[in-house]
Amino acid sequence: MDREKWDLAGLQLQPALAAAQLAKEDGTAAWIYSAQARVFLKQGKQADAVAALKSGIQAAKSAKDKDLQKSLEANLAKFER
Repeated sequence: MDREKWDLAGLQLQPALAAAQLAKEDGTAAWIYSAQARVFLKQGKQADAVAALKSGIQAAKSAKDKDLQKSLEANLAKFER
């Protein structure tokens, strides 16, 4: 995907995340944070990607989704080496 499409993808994730948070759908929010992290990386925004992963981990913990939590933690660990 080119830069403009990644930018559009990032914009489309914002209302989805807001809706998930409003509905207290922590599992859905965790997946959206994961997607945001990927978009941020494609945009060259590593610090934002790390922040999205950390938020996703917290949302996955709240949702008691251990598999997603482990996946997000593994992705975060790649930045903390």
